[in-house]
Amino acid sequence: MWRSLIDAGARVSNGTDCPIEDPDPIANFAASVTRRMADGRVFHPEQRMTREEALRSLTVNAAYAAFEEDVKGALSPGRYADVTVLDQDLLAVPEDVLPQTKVVATIVGGRVLYEARGAYAPSHAALPRGLEDANSGPDGGPVRARGRPSRGFRVRPPG
Repeated sequence: MWRSLIDAGARVSNGTDCPIEDPDPIANFAASVTRRMADGRVFHPEQRMTREEALRSLTVNAAYAAFEEDVKGALSPGRYADVTVLDQDLLAVPEDVLPQTKVVATIVGGRVLYEARGAYAPSHAALPRGLEDANSGPDGGPVRARGRPSRGFRVRPPG
């Protein structure tokens, strides 16, 4: 029903029904684009999303569905800049290669929380211009915002 909903103007958000489904967002992205099930069969191919729609469903639209679109879902001024670095471009690789995508690094709250062995992972100093640690406390650690740990980096406008 994804294609039908999108074509009707609905904002489709994507996620999983863990533990019923695999919580792997890469598998979720690949299934959204290919509609291929684990056994190789294609389930309602006419309901495929484009890659851009699938990415939006896992980011901007998921934040919207959680009523957090003002702070999550996109890299733009004022929003959290938690970042996952992948080993290939999900928008460009062949469909059959999508499920083989690996996470190279994960940055949350301004800290590299995961780095694949032997992989390049960006450090605090290597973040793109505009990403600044807006929420660090006096000791350099995350501060609390709204009663929960800070998500760390926020995107700030250049300048």
